[in-house]
Amino acid sequence: MLGSRKIAAVILAAGYSSRMGAFKPLLRLGEYTAVEMAINSFLKADVIDIRVVAGYRVEDLLTAVKPLPVKVIFNPHFARGMYSSVQVAVGSLEPEIEAFFILPVDIPLVSAETIRKMVEAFGKSYAPKIIYPVYNGRRGHPPLIWAGYKEEIIGEIQLEGLRSFLNKHEPHAFELTVADEAVLLEMDTLEEYRRLLRLLEHPLSLSVDESLFLLEKLQPHEKVRRHCKVVAALACLVVRQLKNKGAHLELNEDAVVTGALLHDLAREEKNHALAAAELLKKRGCTQAAEIIASHMDIEVNPQAPLSEAEIVFLADKMVQEEKLVSLEERFASRLANIGGDPEVMAAVVRRLKQARQIAKKVERALGETLEMLKTEQLNHFLKEWRITY
Repeated sequence: MLGSRKIAAVILAAGYSSRMGAFKPLLRLGEYTAVEMAINSFLKADVIDIRVVAGYRVEDLLTAVKPLPVKVIFNPHFARGMYSSVQVAVGSLEPEIEAFFILPVDIPLVSAETIRKMVEAFGKSYAPKIIYPVYNGRRGHPPLIWAGYKEEIIGEIQLEGLRSFLNKHEPHAFELTVADEAVLLEMDTLEEYRRLLRLLEHPLSLSVDESLFLLEKLQPHEKVRRHCKVVAALACLVVRQLKNKGAHLELNEDAVVTGALLHDLAREEKNHALAAAELLKKRGCTQAAEIIASHMDIEVNPQAPLSEAEIVFLADKMVQEEKLVSLEERFASRLANIGGDPEVMAAVVRRLKQARQIAKKVERALGETLEMLKTEQLNHFLKEWRITY
């Protein structure tokens, strides 16, 4: 256990899952169910006092968690809503418990590292009474709550909800920044569940939010960040248009977006493509690293299927600063500024040829020219990612 502290984890799994249309605690996420995933995260963080609140389909839930070292607490009033489960769980805490996590079962992918850091923060001298994990400026789950609030929570008659209670104690809250998008990822609907499944299928890919987090953290120049965001929007738009046409369905959109967002991450370094790729390799994102490594020069096989690296290469060559331009316009300005260096001239001409080859492959698959990629469509993707352009 983490030091001598008595920390409990409460997993709320009593509801009807009505919006999902399936029982969320037992939905499969790879080889585990959602409730198992949540339990395992706490166990890996050395939080061993874990309590699962059950209500609807209690027998099924008991069977699912029976092999695991958890306590199952039945909430006979589960139909009243989530806060009734919070009250039942908090009422079960022994006097020696110092703090407790509250995690809805539909937010099952929070990392053990996040949980561990929150417990460590609770033990600091400033002694915050409520700790929120914060990712990319947004509060997520689970909050870690001081057990001194136990009687207040149990005694709440109006059942206004956990959010009302937390808002009341905002002066005693602390925000802990974490590199874990999963604190924000719920699966309240079928589409959200499918998104989690996609993330699990590509564990070495970074999500859009995670890539944006790294871009903001490691690239100091706003001009470069804006360029990367527009390149990513264009690359993502190309992938989706291809798939809408039934072409190149094998393309990994997450890897394309990550590679595009982070291709200029190390822009100030001499060989910035390889430097940025090395950063991604250290984080286990091998496919995105390979894409980034080839965004300056790439071998193009006109007969081979389109690759993620080719799409990012092309998108980068169609965005000048943050403006969508033609290949001819982009390379004309480049050629005009290189002077008489024949080696640099040859490199620029080679890249123009590579970009044209890729553009032909894309247009052949789409059955139309790249002129259809308009700024209005880019704005749609930027808005979808909460990016101001």
